[in-house]
Amino acid sequence: MHGPTTNRGSCADLDVSKFSYALVETPALCRAIKRRIEPILLERFKTASFVKISDAIPSARQDIIIVNASSVLQYISDWRSTVAQLAALSPGYFIIGLTPFTDAPTYARQQLNIPHRRIGRDRNVKDRR
Repeated sequence: MHGPTTNRGSCADLDVSKFSYALVETPALCRAIKRRIEPILLERFKTASFVKISDAIPSARQDIIIVNASSVLQYISDWRSTVAQLAALSPGYFIIGLTPFTDAPTYARQQLNIPHRRIGRDRNVKDRR
């Protein structure tokens, strides 16, 4: 048999409510996430107070252990300022994952010059028939 046969000592034993989380997203996503995640947290942990959802990077926190910016910086025009704000939190670990590094303009900067139109779901479905 390969691998462990029990969850003893694994992440399954970890009580995630003992940590505090700060999730930073766009205002629309913050509203959607709050509506969906709070009932789940209340059901599983009887509290949602350990998760803070905001549309702005906190100005100061004393308990930051990890900052995880995964697959996000390439969508921010002024990514250097964002990295500086996150670094100012003085985390023990700063993870930047799934992010292309290049001297070229960021994806967000390139999007500024691309004309686009939004198609509603109903119209899109009709167009496909």
